[in-house]
Amino acid sequence: PILVGGCGGIGSWVSFFLSRAGETVHIFDPDTVEIQNLGGQVFKTNDIGKEKVSAISDTIYEYCGERPVTFVVKLEEDNVPTTYKFLVSGFDNMEARRTLFDAWKKSPEGAIFVDARLLSEQFEIFVITNKEQGERYEKHYLYSSNEVEQVSCTQKQTSHVAAMCGSLMTTYILNIIAGQDEGYSLPPFKTNFYLPLNMVEHEYPKEGQSPVSVT
Repeated sequence: PILVGGCGGIGSWVSFFLSRAGETVHIFDPDTVEIQNLGGQVFKTNDIGKEKVSAISDTIYEYCGERPVTFVVKLEEDNVPTTYKFLVSGFDNMEARRTLFDAWKKSPEGAIFVDARLLSEQFEIFVITNKEQGERYEKHYLYSSNEVEQVSCTQKQTSHVAAMCGSLMTTYILNIIAGQDEGYSLPPFKTNFYLPLNMVEHEYPKEGQSPVSVT
């Protein structure tokens, strides 16, 4: 099973795509669907007022015939699981990312941490596969929420960009799963996609390697 923390613009899409690909997901989110969530998340108008995990469970069941395992709970230091092979961060705040990342650090060797950050026309994805990458991620990219520039709700997410982000996260996870028995090329440590310029920048796991930009 793949742990997905958060069921918003990132978590709802990646949960949907992983389920469509035949993977089992366990989704954690305590929130309910609000009208402003419809702009970028996998929810419908009749989902408003429902628990997010219940609403996404219904949608996944409609498309896949099976329901994900869901938890209406906020992941915190004293309850976050540390036994998953894949931990996927779909959160919209740095404190929750920190909680899940700390759980990854306590997870068995070989566990994978996947994190994404999303704006209306831009997203970043991090794939952490070992201790050295984890230290780099923690030092340079796991800052506090006070250091994050605040933007309006309309700038935070759009459905088409959120879906692109969830799709690429799913691709990275499936590539690792498909190739781990035979040896595989690791996904980039960091991917930054900027939609207005159709520009994607990959930063690979090797420390000091120059980023590769493709326009």
